[in-house]
Amino acid sequence: PRLPGCRQLAPRPNFGQEDWILEAELPSDLPFESGEHWVSLRQWNFLAPPRPRLLIFDNEAGEGIAHLSMAQWLSSKIDGSVTVLRNRKEHESDEKVRSAVQSRLEKAELQGATVLLPQGKSSEVLLREQASRIYNFLLLSRPNQEAKLSHLGITRMLTRILEAAEAPLLIASAEFRPIRRILVCTAAGEPGKNDVKLGAWVARRTGASVTLLHVLAPHTNDASARRHISNAASTLESLDITVETKLIGSSNRVEAILQETSRGDFDLLVMGGHGPHSSSFFRPEDVTLQVLRGVNRPVLVVPAQEEV
Repeated sequence: PRLPGCRQLAPRPNFGQEDWILEAELPSDLPFESGEHWVSLRQWNFLAPPRPRLLIFDNEAGEGIAHLSMAQWLSSKIDGSVTVLRNRKEHESDEKVRSAVQSRLEKAELQGATVLLPQGKSSEVLLREQASRIYNFLLLSRPNQEAKLSHLGITRMLTRILEAAEAPLLIASAEFRPIRRILVCTAAGEPGKNDVKLGAWVARRTGASVTLLHVLAPHTNDASARRHISNAASTLESLDITVETKLIGSSNRVEAILQETSRGDFDLLVMGGHGPHSSSFFRPEDVTLQVLRGVNRPVLVVPAQEEV
């Protein structure tokens, strides 16, 4: 049986794998016998993993601080380092802007953050910074409803970041609350595995429970979707995460997701996106974009991984 609180690191577990795979080297003259084997350890080393890195974009001082409060809470849970970025206008002094940012960080009780104040357009300086270093998450505040919209029906800045950012993008809600319940909206196939894996990563470190949701067309029995959900649940259970699965039949996937979000009172939604390595692009009718426009909860958008 698995040891509670432990997980397999190498070889990397396959999606849906429940049991551990243990690799061992035996002397060539030692006969190998089938049956039950016991393994004991005499000494071991704990390797400290690199600290996760969060890049937070903090806009005008008039906005709320829910995204900064989320950054403070999340970084404390995952032992992450935080970089806060604010684009500075040419006529603004570094000292004045830095003081304003520090004041907001103090209100959010966010300590030890690195503050960057580059000049340039909001989306461009953010994308340039995330490309220059390895970040595990980008975090934005909820877009201002009065901002100009792009052809996708969302703000131009959010459009640019969704299309070009390689790191997962966490869009905070207007009010912060701790993440206790996560809804992972997953599609069958390889892209859906990325959503599940990142949702599991967050859940394991925050202690949150996870509900896996897949919306089927009405009156269908999609065997691949059921197999995907079953494997996804096994993946989470192998990490000692409390998981529930839901297969819902609906002709309107967006409405089904929004209703489930409200009914389950979830604190975070995890959904897939296209990103710079995808062979397809965002369109106004994309489910992820429609959910972003209609939900009032934090949403974590997971970009498609580069194909190799």
